[in-house]
Order: sequence, then structure tokens, then C-alpha cells
Amino acid sequence: MKYGPVLLMLVLAAVPCRGQTTTGEARESQPPRRLSDMTKSELAACLKKAPGRFSIMSIADNEESYRYAEDWREVFTSADWQIDRKNIPIQTFRIVGGLWHGMRVRVHDASSTEGQTALLATGSPEENFAQCVNGRRDIPTGGRIIRYKDRPTGSISIQVSDRP
Repeated sequence: MKYGPVLLMLVLAAVPCRGQTTTGEARESQPPRRLSDMTKSELAACLKKAPGRFSIMSIADNEESYRYAEDWREVFTSADWQIDRKNIPIQTFRIVGGLWHGMRVRVHDASSTEGQTALLATGSPEENFAQCVNGRRDIPTGGRIIRYKDRPTGSISIQVSDRP
């Protein structure tokens, strides 16, 4: 199944994404991103249909981002997905040379030729993930699914940065 452009918006939310022009003060006034227990349960049930491997990273020194990453880790472990690094359940990262906001989900690009519209492998865990999250209004805004040729199929890597 094709999903259009290389960057697929992860969700639509009631609060519009302010993008990278939002000031730190405006971000601080927003409620912390969290997944409700019901949302976590529904996502886990959906993701169980095609389990794969996952890794989760949170931007360093940001408690709000780390807690949001913990929510996603709970979803994947509840869905019987295998974590890539059992000894480091949530890795941390730093951004050098410019800051991006929100959440990035890195997946495998299954297109057969260079320059072709990126797509997800049919029946793959990453395709199932996209179907499970696409269009949900109960997931905080600011996420994108980004396809990479060098990502192994069957795995998802989530990077959580500062609030959008």
C-alpha cells in the first residue's frame, strides 16, 4: 500500500502543530504529551497484529519527552514487540546544529527503485504501525513517519524531541 509523500503526518490533533516557529514559552504552556491508558491499550491491541522490533530514544535532559517515550515503550512491550536494546530501554540523544520538535518514527523504505515514491512493505510491522496510528486524534501532534532505505524491515525507531 502506498502512503504518498516520503514524510507522512503521523496524526491530526485538535491543537494545531505550531511547527518549529513555536517559542519555548509557548511550548511550556502546553500540557505534557501523554498517551491515555485507553489509547495505549487500543494501540497495543492493533500493533499485536504484526509485531516487530523497536527502539525508543528521548532527547537528553527533557523530562516531558522522556515520559512520552515511556508511554510509547509501554505500548510496544504490551504489543509483544521485541526491544532492540534490552539493557537500555530508552536511549537519549542530543541534537547539534539545529533543533527539530515532535516525534520521528524511522522505518524501512520498501520502494524498489531510487527516486520512486517511498512505501512500506505490505504486511510489515511498519505498515501495520502506520495503519494503527494514522488519523487518530488521541495521539499528541507533531509526529512524522520517515522512510529510510538503510533501515531494516520489521523494525521501528522512535525519536522523541521537545514538544512541537
